[in-house]
Amino acid sequence: MAYTQSEPVVTRTMNGGRYIWRVSFTETEASSTSQWTVSDGSLPLSGTIILYTATRTAGTGTTIQPEIGRATGWTINTQDHIARQTSAAAHIHDSTGAIYALVTASPALFGRSTPNSAVADHTIYTELLIIDGVI
Repeated sequence: MAYTQSEPVVTRTMNGGRYIWRVSFTETEASSTSQWTVSDGSLPLSGTIILYTATRTAGTGTTIQPEIGRATGWTINTQDHIARQTSAAAHIHDSTGAIYALVTASPALFGRSTPNSAVADHTIYTELLIIDGVI
């Protein structure tokens, strides 16, 4: 099999006068270089990722270390880099917050779960909570 990402499920709710988006998807056959995408146009152009949770549920690796960007193939320490989890674990629950502004020509979030094994056999479930604007 080859890398696949389930269609992201994006729901938007109102809380305290601000919109919050919940994005969830599953990656299968992921490797250390696999890249996920949320590009359906439903996300705010500027926002704060208030919660990033991800769980490695299968695969030869033992940990993941997620990172997020705003362009396909971005690299860390460039204009398109948004955030990188500071430590690796089998389950990530990060509420430190990451502010972003998407490129308006093709607004999308891109990410890599980055398992600690290059073998393409990992299954990873990810959920993001995003609030409109900067907090």
